[in-house]
Amino acid sequence: MNGWSSSAESRKRSLAGHRLSVMSAVAAKMALVLAFLQTAPVAGAAVGGVLERIASLRTPAGLEVRIQVNGFTDARISYLDYPNRIVLDITGVESIAASPVTRIDVAGVQKVRVGQLNAQVARVVFDIEGAFPIHKLDRVADGLLIFFPDGALPAAAPVQSPAASIPEKIDPVSPKIDPPVPPAKNMVSLPEKSDAGKVKIKAAEAIQTTEPAKVLPAPPPEKKQVEVKSSPKTTAAAPRPNPFSTPRRSPISGRVIVSADFFSPRQTALLDRYGRGPDFGGEIDLELWPFGDVWLSLDHFGATAVDPIDGTERSLSLTVPAAGLKFRMTGGLLSPYVGAGAAYFFHRERADSGVVGARGLGFTASAGLILRIGRVFVLDGFVRYKRGLLALPSGEIDAGGFHFGGGLGLVF
Repeated sequence: MNGWSSSAESRKRSLAGHRLSVMSAVAAKMALVLAFLQTAPVAGAAVGGVLERIASLRTPAGLEVRIQVNGFTDARISYLDYPNRIVLDITGVESIAASPVTRIDVAGVQKVRVGQLNAQVARVVFDIEGAFPIHKLDRVADGLLIFFPDGALPAAAPVQSPAASIPEKIDPVSPKIDPPVPPAKNMVSLPEKSDAGKVKIKAAEAIQTTEPAKVLPAPPPEKKQVEVKSSPKTTAAAPRPNPFSTPRRSPISGRVIVSADFFSPRQTALLDRYGRGPDFGGEIDLELWPFGDVWLSLDHFGATAVDPIDGTERSLSLTVPAAGLKFRMTGGLLSPYVGAGAAYFFHRERADSGVVGARGLGFTASAGLILRIGRVFVLDGFVRYKRGLLALPSGEIDAGGFHFGGGLGLVF
């Protein structure tokens, strides 16, 4: 009895050990499966697209700009002006490997710029010189293709319109084939077109006659011209004209502005003697890049006063040429700007006792707003500050101050 109970207990212990080993093996396999599921990619999960390359190709038909991008879901095109730009927003792109700027300078396209608009949208900008050219956007195997036909007349700049989706497939346009003309007897019929585009020539019908055959010299063959009609080409519809579009300009463009402002001297001695008054001048802005200008200006302030001490009359002439850089924050109808540069002061004060003059270098800073009116006129409102320390026999003075004013200009 004791032997039987001990063998039963040993069988129970071995069975429990076997069960424990099986459970340990199952737990280890489940841990491996969970680890694999955590590290393996989920089937069908969305993978962010990459904009890999911008490539341009000049063909006999026109300019092709290929945007090599994978993993994108949608692309929408829109238009901006001042300066003219074609904007392409590509959805589903999370990173960009292409060069930020690609120079083109063909068919009115100056360059192509790319950037990440947000985490899921990449923006491709075509900088256009002058008016918008005719263009067409298609989806291709490796991304997107925008085509600018050669010799197409540029269309007027479009009004800002809602973005349009790219069609997945373009319906083919069947060529129009004229019905064949029945050939006249005893003559070779005109060629007619087959479905494959080849020319077939029908044999001439035999001449039915009862008279004996006569050998006559063969007349020279008559030359006939065969008109082959090609299938109509599909071109993009011209955008609607915009009355405020920027006309085509020369390589250097800018503005000429005549200005008037209210000048308040900073030096107390000048302010007490001559007070505040009008200041007149002019300015030339040269647009050397999309949002930056080089400017040249010339201002003149003149005033007359009576010296309260000796009663003599004094006159002041202050002429200031200046030059510098100006940065425009936007390119639309309203364009805020800030600028800074160097100024050279010519100070001349005349009295009964003689003439006192001085000259010296200083600086100027400005901020303002340019309002565009139509195609050729602009209004400029500004605030300027100038500073220039000059050495006079009576001591050092600051010939600068604040200017508050505006101007009217022409665009060239």
